[in-house]
Amino acid sequence: MKKRFLITFLLVLTGLPVFSDESVVLFETSSASYSLTPGIEYPIEFGQILLTLGGQASLSARLPFAFLPTLNLTPSLTYSFIPVKAVNSLSVLQLSAGPGFTLEPDPRLSLEGSLRGGLYFGFFNQSAVSGDGIPYEVQSGIGPWLGADTEILLFLSPSFSLGLRLAYCNSLGLYQSLSAGIITRLNIEGLRSRVILQDIEIESIFPGISRYYDRNPAGSFSLENNERFPMKDLRVELYIQDFMDKPRLCYEAGDIAPGARLSGPLNLLFNDEILNLTDDRKISVQITASYNLNGENRTQSITEQTVLYNRNAVTWDDDRKAAAFISSKSPDILEFAGTAALAASNTEIISPSRNMSIALAVYDSMQIYGLSYVIDPETPSYEEAKQQTGQIDFIQFPLQTLQYRGGDCDDLTVLYCSLLEAAGVETALLTVPGHIMPAFAVKAPPAEALKIFSRKDDLIIDGGKAWIPVEITMLSEGFFRAWTAASLKWHEYAETGAASIYPVRSAWELYPPSGGPEGGPKGLGLKAASAPSLLASSFNDDLEAFITSEISPREARLKKLIAETNTPARNINSLGALYGRYGLYKKAEEQFRAALLIDNYLPALINMGNLHFMKSEFTEALDYYLQAEEIQPEKASILLALARTNYELGKLAAAKKYHALLSSAAPELASRYSYIEKLDTGSERAESGAEREVLWEDE
Repeated sequence: MKKRFLITFLLVLTGLPVFSDESVVLFETSSASYSLTPGIEYPIEFGQILLTLGGQASLSARLPFAFLPTLNLTPSLTYSFIPVKAVNSLSVLQLSAGPGFTLEPDPRLSLEGSLRGGLYFGFFNQSAVSGDGIPYEVQSGIGPWLGADTEILLFLSPSFSLGLRLAYCNSLGLYQSLSAGIITRLNIEGLRSRVILQDIEIESIFPGISRYYDRNPAGSFSLENNERFPMKDLRVELYIQDFMDKPRLCYEAGDIAPGARLSGPLNLLFNDEILNLTDDRKISVQITASYNLNGENRTQSITEQTVLYNRNAVTWDDDRKAAAFISSKSPDILEFAGTAALAASNTEIISPSRNMSIALAVYDSMQIYGLSYVIDPETPSYEEAKQQTGQIDFIQFPLQTLQYRGGDCDDLTVLYCSLLEAAGVETALLTVPGHIMPAFAVKAPPAEALKIFSRKDDLIIDGGKAWIPVEITMLSEGFFRAWTAASLKWHEYAETGAASIYPVRSAWELYPPSGGPEGGPKGLGLKAASAPSLLASSFNDDLEAFITSEISPREARLKKLIAETNTPARNINSLGALYGRYGLYKKAEEQFRAALLIDNYLPALINMGNLHFMKSEFTEALDYYLQAEEIQPEKASILLALARTNYELGKLAAAKKYHALLSSAAPELASRYSYIEKLDTGSERAESGAEREVLWEDE
């Protein structure tokens, strides 16, 4: 009987829920604490036997109730050693349990009390005898026990506290006593991390925009400090096995007070393996909080699930995502674009716009290579995916489109922009309801671009730049028809506000190019695909036909005005500027000289300088520009011409002087040629002025 009672009591002391079945949790055993209390005991009553000050040791537990943690069950095992005022001593073993309470006015301080009842077993350590030497009939006994105590404890660490205990006990039928002791307590909950990571949100991940996640969160977390002490040096990290080389630091902080709650982003940093993923899968994401608590390093981890889509997957909640697939650094893309750009430069026909020439050559290259507009029946079209922004669409990387020799509107747009960016031409994404198209920037400022091209409605003026749109799905119908079709479609929706333009280089700031999967088909450059002469022939024919169509009607109109007016200098100069823009320099010079013979016409004087500048005759150009400066020294176009010409002649001090004057007169124009201002006098020139595009003067 005694043995069974002792075993049961010890089980309670260890925190096992012996008073409940598995379906009912009475105690928060994870928050249990265990105390060892050595102390002194002073008997205050004991029949006819005289006792004196003794010692006591108590082993106890605090088991918080699950329904009210401030209340607890307090089982205890106590041993008392009481000397008798004779040649003997008394030992008492007490087993007890009862309700207790805990108050924590401060995280470091705990006030506790309890009432307990149980049994005691007392015995003399040697045979007790009466005065005549006859042993007492009773040498040991068992009886009921009642007691109460109060404690005050100071937490020295999360798991260890030290304090003072005062208690009263009544071993009924034996004696009553007061005791005091020093408590040393082990707090189980202090041995484990009490930081709570919660509210974890991880969105689905798209490898195609993998570099977007470098600087933008893929989710969020919240954290609560349930420790008794401030946390220091908090670090929250995220890790995805196989697709990250190491955990990514998402959040860090210094001191975080007990009870404080914070939230932060969850960031990713993928390795190249992410772009080799060809199927969708569920993955585990591990979030770990590490911190220092009173000199002890602790961690708390949680694992969440999310979906990792294949490398070509995308949703169209933001059209700028397409920019992540536009890559201009692949060797094959650079070769393809370089071959086209070479064809655009190796021609005697001078284009009014270098960027347009490259765009035309790239377009012809794609056509000759055999690319075509193809809709994959197994994936949604751009129009279908755009109508439901949560629907998953499929975008090919540039090398994939070259390998498959076809794609839908977004695939061909991505490829065309990639090739143009590889050739140094700035591009943009155009979106109208159900469709996406590419566009490229004209090098000249908008005002000049509107003078170059006769069909002004075929241009898009946005963001201080002139853009030429291209209906890239019309590869079989030629560049200029594709240009016209795209501009009609753009302006149709722009009038209702349903058209948008996203410059690729600006979109790259949010969605940097991922580069696409490693490897790919070899020898994709046009040199390996067809004879360069075929491209040169196609390009020259297209460009010549375009220039003729642009010049002829305007040439006829200006000649008519010259014949009908009494002061033809202005119109003669405009005709020369028209010829100059399209590289007909001999005809242009004839008109400029004719205008100067009639009158020392300032625009004609500037244009003569422009003509020599375009032919790299910089000394002659400078002479004309200086004559123009004498007439109107503060004119912005003259200051620019003088800055550029002095730069080309190596007169850097003069170049910087005129550029400084231009910065005051026309800051935006000066910023286009900022390389002049950055030069140090006498130093090697940092940039070339080889792009001979000039501002032709019409008035």
